[in-house]
Amino acid sequence: INSFTMLLNYLKLAIKVLGRNKMYTAITLFGISFTLMVLMIILALYDSELGANTPMSKADRMIFVDHMEMWKPFYDTTWAIDSNMINDEMVYDTTDFTTEESGKSISSGSMSLRLVDEHLADVDPMERRSLLFSRAYTVFNEGQKFQLTGILTDEEYWNIFDFNFLAGEPFRLEQVEEAASVAVISSSTAEDYFGGIREAIGQSIPISGREHEILGVVEKGRTSSHYINADIYVPYTTTEPVLLSETGNGGPFTAVYLAPSVAQRTAMQEAIDFKGRQIPIPPPANPGAFVHDNIRVFPFTQEEMYAWSLFQEDEIDTNKKYFRLMLVLSLGLFILIPTLNLINVNLTRMMERASEISVRKTYGASRQQILGQFLFENIIVTFIGGLIGLALSLFIIKLINSSGAMPNTILAFNGRVFFYSFLMCLLLGLLSGLLPAWRISKQQIADGLRQ
Repeated sequence: INSFTMLLNYLKLAIKVLGRNKMYTAITLFGISFTLMVLMIILALYDSELGANTPMSKADRMIFVDHMEMWKPFYDTTWAIDSNMINDEMVYDTTDFTTEESGKSISSGSMSLRLVDEHLADVDPMERRSLLFSRAYTVFNEGQKFQLTGILTDEEYWNIFDFNFLAGEPFRLEQVEEAASVAVISSSTAEDYFGGIREAIGQSIPISGREHEILGVVEKGRTSSHYINADIYVPYTTTEPVLLSETGNGGPFTAVYLAPSVAQRTAMQEAIDFKGRQIPIPPPANPGAFVHDNIRVFPFTQEEMYAWSLFQEDEIDTNKKYFRLMLVLSLGLFILIPTLNLINVNLTRMMERASEISVRKTYGASRQQILGQFLFENIIVTFIGGLIGLALSLFIIKLINSSGAMPNTILAFNGRVFFYSFLMCLLLGLLSGLLPAWRISKQQIADGLRQ
């Protein structure tokens, strides 16, 4: 009861302190709310892009084989000259030399259907695998032009990605094998093209000169990943035959694998990487033509794929390290700078209360009690600023989503974002209040009474 009464008194005192100097209060609340607003938006963006959200709820078990690379290194030869005197004559030996890699010719891109089916199909351990590639379509309806992004894929796609079907169902194995003219569309396409979600089912849409029957309508995902972001999804077997019969290694296809468990994901990545390095390189079409002599594929996790799209370093781990460092530095910067400013503001406010603290010490308040009081007050102020920051972040998130500034990403403030924002709020309150509270708690009684 005494502890509760003490905390209640601290709360009342913190509220009264806020009203003493309105300028300091405004500066403090602005610094806290603006900082937390930026942090919340960063966390919301991170959660949308890399969080376990529908249709990528199983992202922690997914492996994305996004592209392959073929290369041939070039070497420079450096000759070593050794000289010796033999029978009063200088003899030179030029048979020794060293070679160093001076560069390489690189060809990279997505893969052919033959490469994926013949060399990357049987991977252990593996639960599921899907093939896909993207392309753009232009369609017309009642004189109106529509630019659609399409994903051509197989039936396993719908088992790996857990799309929310608002109506209808996905296409099945037999429809893929028969190259049936069927399609699944996004909710926005259904609204724009057919005037409604239910109205779209059973209708048809012309794609590449063929009328595709609409089987289902899916809800749009929140991430910008090209593996899920599309207006229309059709069986890959409906594409041009030349893309399906490509005999080389290059082509339009990428692949996504689902590991049986998170623990087996790394082993599966290693297996894909090993198999990728064993893929034979076809001989050149013309004798004597240039040919690469090394090949590999890149099995990414969701985070690694995102990091590679930013930095595109050869080593997968290097991209991930750069990405994490960038994230930590960004969050650290947005915490450190306002924390330093708030420390100065809080120190000024607390020095104004030096005489009050000395009186409390005179009546027996311990240093720990003084320290606890000021930390509690600062956390209360931080939470008030946090509530303002929360309101601002919700407004900005809604503004970003409605403005179309990030058309393929939908920001949302969910439980995960709230939890991490709450921790940030608590950390900011502790960091900005600890040093001033510690300093004022050490002050001598006589020094405080003289101020």
